[in-house]
Amino acid sequence: SQPTIATTAATTTPTTMAAVAPPPKPVKAIPAPPSATGAGFQWPVRGNVISGYGAKAEGLRNDGINIAAPAGSPVHAVENGVVAYAGNELRGFGNLLLIKHSNGYVSAYALAEENAETQTGFGFSLGRYPGELDVSVAAADAAERATRLLGAVKPSTARLTVVLDPWVTAQLLGIIGHTLTGEAVLKGRSLFAERMGEEVAMSSITLLDNATNPDAFTASMVDGEGLATRATPLISDGVLQGFLHNSYSGRRSGTASTGSAVRGGFKGAPGVGAQALVLSPGTRTQAELISDIDDGFLVQEVAGLHSGVNPVSGDFSTGAEGLRIRNGEIAEPIREVTIASTLQRLLQDVQGIGNDLEFLPMSAAGVSLVVADVTMSGG
Repeated sequence: SQPTIATTAATTTPTTMAAVAPPPKPVKAIPAPPSATGAGFQWPVRGNVISGYGAKAEGLRNDGINIAAPAGSPVHAVENGVVAYAGNELRGFGNLLLIKHSNGYVSAYALAEENAETQTGFGFSLGRYPGELDVSVAAADAAERATRLLGAVKPSTARLTVVLDPWVTAQLLGIIGHTLTGEAVLKGRSLFAERMGEEVAMSSITLLDNATNPDAFTASMVDGEGLATRATPLISDGVLQGFLHNSYSGRRSGTASTGSAVRGGFKGAPGVGAQALVLSPGTRTQAELISDIDDGFLVQEVAGLHSGVNPVSGDFSTGAEGLRIRNGEIAEPIREVTIASTLQRLLQDVQGIGNDLEFLPMSAAGVSLVVADVTMSGG
């Protein structure tokens, strides 16, 4: 019988506070800004400031201020000096002015049922402009993720080659990026401390943090301290090149800030973090990478990754699910397994990198990654 699939979709919506009294005097429509100059806003903005707020949780960055302005007045937001959004009031709340960064995406969730078994899946579509969002793409991805695990089994324990889906690779890179900060080194919580200039990964690995990349959905002109962001090489051809710093960690380490200060909110002190990590992609598709693997596991989702990694020793263990690989082809779905290794071995055992670089609503882009000799613990 055919599985039953139900999907729902939702778009991210900025929230505002109720307008304060007295209301502002009527103002004329705000004209469009001049061409990008790299200096941000270039035209007057009038309205009573209600509140300021900072970055939200990972993937929900809506930095800016709320203002009270007359209904119907246009609202503009600027990203890297160009108009990223223009619209009218949020009814009942006045206008919202985004002044730094706003990720745009639409998400969909699916529920698939077959033979009394239920599986869920999610999908999304990203874009800087509303017209770039595609609900059909998000819905199709959610349905595929929900149906692919129907009939999944718990496999036997084995050591095999894994292929990390871009979604999984991005999460893993986010953790690696955290260990490559000067703050982690100063606190004794980085496995890369004292390894500058050493080979820490396969020669095919080049990792860059570049918040100036307009393709990154976490791109920003400035960091959490107001300093200009820049491209910072972390690993080049497998060799550790440096660490990310804010002003404090840079000064303590005898160097300078790399424009990598991050804040959890406008009230918090700046920490250090990666903003737009990118692993240099390869030349082969995911299917071509899989065709070379006789016995493997395509990891399409992980659970508990952040809590399952020791940033000092590099040990990690995480729940996973996905599809078995047999003789170069996708086979049965599997779930309720744990994959384990160390971050050091993972970087040294990379056998291939896909060409499917995908920018996601997080601080790292994803790409298919083939890693040999990983322990898969099942039944």
